[in-house]
Order: sequence, then structure tokens, then C-alpha cells
Amino acid sequence: MASGFTLVELLVVIAIIGVLVALLLPAVQAAREAARRSQCVNNLKNLALGNLNHESAMKVFPRSYDGFGGSSPQATPAKENGSSWIVSTFPYIEQQGLYDQFKNAQAFEGRFDPDSGGAMSGSQQGIARNTPAMRQLMQTPLDLIHCPSDGTSGIPNETQFQWSNDKGTAGIPVTLTNYKGNAGSAWCYGIWKGIRSENPATAPIGGILFRANYVTPVSVKQITDGTSNTFLIGEDLPEYNAHSAAFYSNGSWMATDAGMNYMPEPPTPRDYPDVFGFRSRHAGGAQFAMADGSVRFYEGEMDYNLYQALSTKAGDEVAN
Repeated sequence: MASGFTLVELLVVIAIIGVLVALLLPAVQAAREAARRSQCVNNLKNLALGNLNHESAMKVFPRSYDGFGGSSPQATPAKENGSSWIVSTFPYIEQQGLYDQFKNAQAFEGRFDPDSGGAMSGSQQGIARNTPAMRQLMQTPLDLIHCPSDGTSGIPNETQFQWSNDKGTAGIPVTLTNYKGNAGSAWCYGIWKGIRSENPATAPIGGILFRANYVTPVSVKQITDGTSNTFLIGEDLPEYNAHSAAFYSNGSWMATDAGMNYMPEPPTPRDYPDVFGFRSRHAGGAQFAMADGSVRFYEGEMDYNLYQALSTKAGDEVAN
């Protein structure tokens, strides 16, 4: 007589396999997230080292060249090509070739006009120059500026401020970034209580990598609060912030105005006054590169005043 599994035995085996899969799946997912978080640390570390190498060579941190004009009494509109600190960092993160391509495409010549960045105007200058070469460069993929835990940031996007129409429904595709320069604790006109004596649209302000830091470039010696106590670069999610164009001066900075990991549901990426705060897909908080090149994880529930204190370079706060 042939032997075999009974129906009951088969169901028991299937149930056991189901339990094992249910037990293993979270462990597999946790291991994958740990690997993604480790890669995010490496990205932040390399960007921070690129910044510090730039500072060592040029005596100032990488510069962003605004694009709005009149951002401070010292502003030089003719210089405001709209390029971001990320572009300035290219030669120090093994991207000299990409930097040269931007230069050859005249990305650093003429003033970026934020009112026609998304209109593909033939007269546009700087990084919004309406040439096939420049348009393609603005979509350049670069793994170093994307957090692997955010599966959406690596796709060129057409809805960014100054690169799309007023409704954000049609525009020029640009590469996004999860990594934003720390601009400080300035209030960004929304529902939060950032430092209202500072205006994020002007320079100087309390951070290091802000929209118009070409006006008042920051050096290490200006970080009197201590480089290990000051944010240099932090994480953001473009899904929640339509100011995330990687190579654009107004898409590569972040303030500590909105509380960390503030993520309204559904997302409100174009309600920009209310979303200027760091956030990530990592459970419980976000990662930051400090001005000394180290990378740390900070919990999303950290004290708001401490969070703001860590974003100022010379605020004389005690950040423990």
C-alpha cells in the first residue's frame, strides 16, 4: 500500500511554513533597512568630507548662488546662476567631469530667473539655460545624493518650485535630492516658531549651506559652537517638500523651523512655509552629517529647542 501525506498533515506543514515566513519576513526587512541606513550614512559621510575638502582648499564651504537677486545688501545678481552647493562640491566628491560638463554648458554664466525657470524660456540663463545639454544635466542621476530608504527621490521630477507652473503640474524634469544643507533655525513664514529675527531669504543666516551663502561664505573658524555640535547636512523627503531640486540653490537647503520628521498626511509639498524641517524614512528619526564630518542619528522626538540649537553655527547655545 502506497504511503503519503494525509490532508491534515499537509495542512499542518503549510501552516508551519506560513509561520516561519511570517517570522522571517520582518527580520529580512529589518536587515535590508539596516543596509540602506548604512548606505545613507556613507552618502552623508562622503558629502561631508567633500564639503570639508572644499573648505580646506578654498577656505570656505561650498557655495550656493541664489537666483532671486537682492537677497542681501551685498548680493550680486549678475553672479546668481542658481547653482547649489552640491554642484560646487562636485570636484571634491570625484565628480570633476560632471562639474566640467556644467561649466561647458554655461551653467555658471548669467542670472537664473526664478519666474521663468519652468517656462523653458529661450533667454533663460545659468543652470536653467534652455539648451538640450543643460536640460539633460539637470536630470543627471547621482546615487550619492539619494537616500536608499526613499524609493521615490531617484526619479527626475517636474513639479519643483521654480521649475514648474504655479500648480506644479507641468515643468522641466530635474534630479531631486534627499540631502539638504543646513541653513539654520530661521522662521520660514509658516505655523512653526523658528527664529523670527532671521530671514531665510537673506544672508547671512545662522547655518552653513543656505540659498545665498555665496554672499557671506562660511568657514570652519566661524563655527564657534563647535563643529561636532553643528549640523552640516541633513535628510529630507522630496515627497513632502517641493523645494528639492538637487542642483538648484533653492532646492538644496533646509532649516530647522518645522519639527523634525514632520510629515503631514496627505503630503503638502507645496505648502512650503510649513514643511521646512528635516525628515527621513528611517524609523524614529533622521541622520545628519555634522560639520566635523561625523554622521549621527537623531530621534524625531528630540527637544525642539535642542534641534534648533544644533542648526546654528554661532548661537552660543549649550547643545547636550
